[in-house]
Amino acid sequence: MLNQQLDSLQKAMTEFCKEYPSASLTLYWIDNSVDKNYHQSLLDLIDSRALPGNITLELIRSQANRGYGEAHNQALHRLENGTDLDSANESFDSKKQPHDYHLLLNPDVYLSKACLLECFQQMELAPKLGLLTGKISDNYESVPHVAKRFPGIRSLLGRYLRLPIWLQQQQKYIYADKDPKNAFDAELAGGCFYFCRLSALRSVAGFDERYFLYFEDFDLCQRLRNQSWILRYSPDITFQHDGGGVKAKSLRHQWFFFCSALRFYSSHGWRW
Repeated sequence: MLNQQLDSLQKAMTEFCKEYPSASLTLYWIDNSVDKNYHQSLLDLIDSRALPGNITLELIRSQANRGYGEAHNQALHRLENGTDLDSANESFDSKKQPHDYHLLLNPDVYLSKACLLECFQQMELAPKLGLLTGKISDNYESVPHVAKRFPGIRSLLGRYLRLPIWLQQQQKYIYADKDPKNAFDAELAGGCFYFCRLSALRSVAGFDERYFLYFEDFDLCQRLRNQSWILRYSPDITFQHDGGGVKAKSLRHQWFFFCSALRFYSSHGWRW
């Protein structure tokens, strides 16, 4: 998967640099495995790759697996040269860094050739746009995007059970009423692919690390919207995702899902 992702990033950067020849990309791999053998295999993979000069790959090894949001925050902290996000937010001046963007990716996400270019150009045109997501191809979604409305409990239960109950709520949750050929502003978005304005991530201090897995993406989106940032789906941004639904995963994953759902609703309000 990581080889395939690197291939897609390299092709996307080649396309990007046709318009912006001096552009560069720093890729942070966060190794949450806490496994020295796996970590060595990542080092070997990096040594085997001949990346172009405008792509830098940095491998960060976690001292403990504290979850998805904490892992992403490690990369954000590294961007701030070791300072925490709250203090960085106090001194950040967006006028000094107008092209400062951060792409959050799952390891099983592969970009289309024009993906980075489309994200960058759309962000440049909309100063209050904090997060972009796009058209997705994967192995379980019923709509070609990851944009979502705030989920009522009925919509999540219906999707979890994979039953046609509370169908109206399920359809509303996944924006089935929207034409995926057209862009629209969204309430929330699944977290496998986020192209973010870095100042937006700083304004909310990144992910809430109390979430180990699941709902940390929805929580981030909700807090961004609370800060008046716009979240948008664009069909011109395309990528592939090899993920899958939570019910197909282990009981341990399902336990994480329900614990995180409880935290999310307790923080942002319960909706039936």
